[in-house]
Amino acid sequence: MWLAADQVAQVEEIVRLRLTDLGTTPISAAELSRCQRLLLNDYAFGTETPGQIAGLYGYYATVAEAELASRYPTYLQAQTPEKLQHIAQQYLRPDCYTAVVLKPE
Repeated sequence: MWLAADQVAQVEEIVRLRLTDLGTTPISAAELSRCQRLLLNDYAFGTETPGQIAGLYGYYATVAEAELASRYPTYLQAQTPEKLQHIAQQYLRPDCYTAVVLKPE
């Protein structure tokens, strides 16, 4: 985020509240559908050229296994608001996050 130094505390509180919301309230089916559509479109248009496909498979081969690249659309479509809420509860905690603030001298 890019903001004035005097807004840091206010923005951090908003982030904490949003992290809490993600763990306590599932996202709507409409919002999930919209996000899935955007990510699937990005995947489809990001794999049009041989270079893009090589980059995708190279990424997955580096961080996991290359076969995951072809399973991404199926995995993405299998997500539900409840699954995502569970993941948010597991990994996104409002009391345990890192913020880096860069201020000019």
